[in-house]
Amino acid sequence: MSRFQYISDFNVSKDLLYKFHANPGALDRLLPPWENTSIIKRAQNIAPGSKVELKMHFGPIPFTYKALHVKEQHGEVFQDIQESGPFASWSHTHIFNQTEEGARLTDSVDYQLPLHALTRFVKKELTRTFKHREEVLRHDLDLHKRYSEDPLTVLISGASGVVGRHLVPFLTTGGHTVYTLVRRAADSQKNEIYWNPAKGEIDRKSIPKLDAVIHLAGEYIGLGRWSEERK
Repeated sequence: MSRFQYISDFNVSKDLLYKFHANPGALDRLLPPWENTSIIKRAQNIAPGSKVELKMHFGPIPFTYKALHVKEQHGEVFQDIQESGPFASWSHTHIFNQTEEGARLTDSVDYQLPLHALTRFVKKELTRTFKHREEVLRHDLDLHKRYSEDPLTVLISGASGVVGRHLVPFLTTGGHTVYTLVRRAADSQKNEIYWNPAKGEIDRKSIPKLDAVIHLAGEYIGLGRWSEERK
């Protein structure tokens, strides 16, 4: 059994750091972009019994990784383990502590590899991954602390686009409530609202009291020449 540990300090309260991880969208924000990972199933929270399913890649080879949350002590610690995947075993414990300057996050990973020869490669990739996670956390927590401490209710169109896919989890991890406009049958449990601009249809009854609307739907501005017709 091998152990990897990564410690990072942040100039925020322990409670705020914990809430980031517990809020919807944390997984989306913290996944490294170079891993080409797709989220097949999202957990609604980090309570024991919650599950996550990912489609990942080892080089060109795709595989499915399933994680199970097995422990949570609110504001202090939570833990997830591999339910099925490429490791012989995997356990990731997130520990939160208050410090004089703010909060400390200790990520402790205990794992066992099917091949011992992969140990050096895995440790190198884990270091790279957790450095990325720390940078994203530091960036997002700083922006939320400076500009958006009060929770808002936001409606977004074009949420599945290039910008929207990043904006939605950025807002939800900051504690904001996000509703999205979709052009198919809406899922109210996911805060979706039906909208068909071509027919001038929108489900007005499902729209709550809003603090902001962000309109991202429309033509991609970077695809194709800017002819008079396209403009």
